[in-house]
Parts: sequence; C-alpha cells; structure tokens
Amino acid sequence: MCEVAVSQSSSDLKAKCRLWKRQIYVRSILGIKLYDPLSTRNAQGHRNRAMKAILWRQGFRRQSWHFGTVNKDGTATACNAPGIANYIITIPVSDVFYDPAIPANPAVPGDTGYTPLPPPPDALMNANFTIDLYTVQQMVLISQA
Repeated sequence: MCEVAVSQSSSDLKAKCRLWKRQIYVRSILGIKLYDPLSTRNAQGHRNRAMKAILWRQGFRRQSWHFGTVNKDGTATACNAPGIANYIITIPVSDVFYDPAIPANPAVPGDTGYTPLPPPPDALMNANFTIDLYTVQQMVLISQA
C-alpha cells in the first residue's frame, strides 16, 4: 500500500497508514510526505523541497528517509544522485501479492469468506520491488508548479 500526502499533515499521513496496518492482507505500507516547496532553488533551478518516506513492514522496524533536496530546516540532504544505497527502498514482491484466505464470519449472514487465487510463480514471488528515492525526488521537482 502506498499513501502520498501533499496537503495533508504528517500526522494525518501516519494516522491513515495506521489504519492500513490493521488490515490482515496488508504487509507493507509506504507513506510519502511532500512538504511545501521553498523559495530557494537547487542547482537545476527547481524549488527546494523537503520530502520524507516511511516504510512499515509486518515483523520489521519502521524505516524512514528524508529524501528531498533539503530537510525541513533547509539543510541539504545526501539524496543527490541516483543509486545511493541509503536512498533505495526494497519491498518484497511477496508483500505486494500477499493474499491470505479469510474465513467466513458466522455472525454475518451470507458471508462465505475468501479463498485466494494461486500465487504467482516463485521466480516472481522471490523478487523485490526497488524504489530509488532520488528518482521520486526528481519527478516531484519536475512536476511541481
């Protein structure tokens, strides 16, 4: 699951992500907060902007990255080129395609539960999605007004 907050506060983003964490079928939640653009500009002429990503995964500690051109206080971040290991998010494909059976609830008339489809091939399920936060940063900077 991915939630992106532009006009919402960080607190609103975290609250929404907490709701997703309660769902048994959600294994990973990526929350991205895009703060308002600043009046200063980077070397490419784009307005500086603070950005934060938070990844929640079942069974793991929360991870977070400040990946804008600057932090909220205006100091530069180290997210200034593609492929920097500290700014790469890795999410197992198996988290995205997690599809558990859901038993019927006897208290709900007509509820038959849910039986999942067969999973994708192992070669796909054992792979990872990788997200380079520098690429996300650049797309945001290019598209901002």
